Formats: sequence, structure tokens, C-alpha cells
Amino acid sequence: MTSWRLTHQLITTMTKTSRDRVLPGLVAELDADPLLAASYRGLIIRPIRMWWRSAVEAGIARGALAAHTDVELVLDALAGPLNIRLLITGEPIDPGYAPAAVDLVLARYGTKGRGRLSN
Repeated sequence: MTSWRLTHQLITTMTKTSRDRVLPGLVAELDADPLLAASYRGLIIRPIRMWWRSAVEAGIARGALAAHTDVELVLDALAGPLNIRLLITGEPIDPGYAPAAVDLVLARYGTKGRGRLSN
């Protein structure tokens, strides 16, 4: 699966399910309840990031991304702006977000002529 598809899937999950209505309240509760925060991060966030991490690492192994790629920064760069829109600005998610986010990562870490992060 290409990384823009992973990013698009995250957008769909966060905007077309009940998660988009629940997320703002959940974020507030995570700050107030350390046990809830640990559970949410362990059960939801960590597995998603592991899945994305494997896609980025596959891109590095294949040579689509530079060997010095900061994997954690890439994960944050792909999901961070989406969370800003959903939680802070309330602006709609542009349909071109997924490929634009991947292009941004590729502009920093991509290797010439290898425009995909994962299969």
C-alpha cells in the first residue's frame, strides 16, 4: 500500500467515522486521565504508528527514502497537519492532503526517481 493511501485511510478514519466527533473530547480526557491516556496510546496509537513505521522502513529498505530518514519525524509529518485541522483550526481536510503530505516527505527524504514510500 502506498503511503498516500495510508494517509488517505487515516483521513477517512478520522473524518468519516464517529472518531471525528469523539476525538476532541477524548484529547481533553487524555490530559486528565493518565490511565486512559496510556490505554489509548497502547491500544490505538502505538499499533497505527507501528503499521506506518513499517511502511516507511520498507521505503528506506527499497531505496525510495534516504537511509538517514528520521522515521518518527515522517510519521509526525504525515499525521500532524491532519490533527491540527481536526482539533485546532476546524478547517476541512482538502482532498489533496494525502498526496501533498507524502510529497512533502519525499521532498525532504525521497531519493531521485523513487516516488513511493511503500508497496
